[in-house]
Amino acid sequence: MRATRKARFEARFDAQARRVVSVWVVRCRKCGEVGEWEARAMRVPTADSDMKVLSSSMRRDGWDVDSKITKPVCPTCLAARSSTNKEKPTMACVPVTAEAKTVQQPAKPAVAVEPPRSATPRDRRRIQDTLDDVYDLDAGGYKPGASDEEVARRLDVPRAWVSEVRDMLYGPAIPAIIAALRPDIRRVEDLLVSLRRDAQSVASRIAAAEQELGSLKHKVATATAGR
Repeated sequence: MRATRKARFEARFDAQARRVVSVWVVRCRKCGEVGEWEARAMRVPTADSDMKVLSSSMRRDGWDVDSKITKPVCPTCLAARSSTNKEKPTMACVPVTAEAKTVQQPAKPAVAVEPPRSATPRDRRRIQDTLDDVYDLDAGGYKPGASDEEVARRLDVPRAWVSEVRDMLYGPAIPAIIAALRPDIRRVEDLLVSLRRDAQSVASRIAAAEQELGSLKHKVATATAGR
């Protein structure tokens, strides 16, 4: 007799069949119950295929076993384990409500916000003095390199103060490049007005000449027909 894993291989004499038979003897690792299965050969099996054949036979008989017969459990122990699992009480799942998830945070004290500082008469005078140097009243815009932002940075005052004084006393914040083009724009606009006026005069003279020419041609035609 030779032990292989949790299964024993035995050769026995069957008196009724009057022959020697080989059987596998497996003991349950839980309760010690013994099960027997007839082997297909008289030799002691060692190949994994022999273990697979035995494990398949044991599963058909209700045993819980792996392919190498290392932890066999008999049907009686399996039934007891299944019954025990069914009798275990289950914990009720209590849903977590939105109120439970919400943690009341202490209210933060309100922070007093100071109103923005207003420009004083002295601030306005400083801004106006600077705008006198950088704003071109004739062109209607800032000189090259100047802007509301640049004046505010130079005087270290809010830009809104500069914009307010400029809008009230000077004009729009037009960039220098656009302000420089304004004289040319006005010149071309005046030229167009003059050309349109001249064109209207020429059109009137052309119409009068066409009318006079038509009258002369009519006289020629009349004189020719009377001859």
